[in-house]
Amino acid sequence: AEQARKRLKTITNTSADGAAAAAAATATTIRVARDSQEIKNLRRGLLNMVKRNMGFKTEGVIVLPYYYGGAPKNWRIEVPDIPKATFAALMYRPTDVDLESFVKNGAYYKEKYEASKLFGTYEAQLTKDFNRECVTQNIGPYVSVRYKPSTMELSISGYAEMYATMAYRLFGSSDF
Repeated sequence: AEQARKRLKTITNTSADGAAAAAAATATTIRVARDSQEIKNLRRGLLNMVKRNMGFKTEGVIVLPYYYGGAPKNWRIEVPDIPKATFAALMYRPTDVDLESFVKNGAYYKEKYEASKLFGTYEAQLTKDFNRECVTQNIGPYVSVRYKPSTMELSISGYAEMYATMAYRLFGSSDF
């Protein structure tokens, strides 16, 4: 578990959007109903971490994760040092800094949430098409968000939907 945390910290630190820097910079209460720039950067950074974990983003190499059996069907990311105010703003409740409107199960606040709303994107940005093999991979429509206030750790988990489309041509058909 400790090695996974270190790896995720490295991924977070190397993220182009600086999700960890945005989370660390957000130590004050967010007073406006819409997202601040730090929350927007955090959402974008979280989405990039998920995409990298699922094989959406590669550095100069074309990788077809499920075609070659290399990417996970279930994914999970952990982000350390997220203050309560940042977690509340991420869940679109910026005025609930004390997390009173959240349900606490044991040590965690846990909630099922829409992926597109959490990441602040459209459904199309949660999809990766692999054109040559007619394979499409989606981030599932719902994610599980867990927050542990004692360690200030945010954990987001979900699953991948994958499907293939087959196109074929009948001999003598001019419909295509």
